[in-house]
Amino acid sequence: LPGFIIFENFQWTKPHVNGVSNRLSWIYGEAQLSKNFKVVGSYLDIPIRNMGTLRTLDEAFGELTIGDKVIRAGRFRPRFCFGYWSELAYVPIIAQPMARTQAMNGLAVQRFDTGLDVQGSVGDAQYQVGLVDTANDKWVLAPNHLDHAVGRLQLMIGDLMLGFNGLTRLNRGTQRDTI
Repeated sequence: LPGFIIFENFQWTKPHVNGVSNRLSWIYGEAQLSKNFKVVGSYLDIPIRNMGTLRTLDEAFGELTIGDKVIRAGRFRPRFCFGYWSELAYVPIIAQPMARTQAMNGLAVQRFDTGLDVQGSVGDAQYQVGLVDTANDKWVLAPNHLDHAVGRLQLMIGDLMLGFNGLTRLNRGTQRDTI
């Protein structure tokens, strides 16, 4: 069974402070079950000052590849610009100018969704559309309600990467749309 596991442990140190501390521990694994289908899972330990350690399921999904399209079902994070979300945490050249979270409600690189999404590309444009549940706790694997539509479009224009995100609740009476 082709597959692999990654163990990462991020350490944190600051000027004028002795020693280092554990900032994040991450375990990631995937298994290629067929030519076009794999399962992916990951787990996080995040120490939080004065609160102990947050232990949570990170991602757990099945991924089907058909041509240049990727279909994911399960628990996942929005995945744009980066092969793995954790690249935000330790790629110093791009981590600083890229936004890890947006000011608008619900749009975040590190948001958890459960549901179904489709990703692909056309020329220099990359897109993602999906039906998701954004309200879940740290161990949820499947959506309770597919009550949000999500869409993303990312364009490469020379050296500029320009992205547009949209997240809307399908029952419009309870939450405003964000773009």
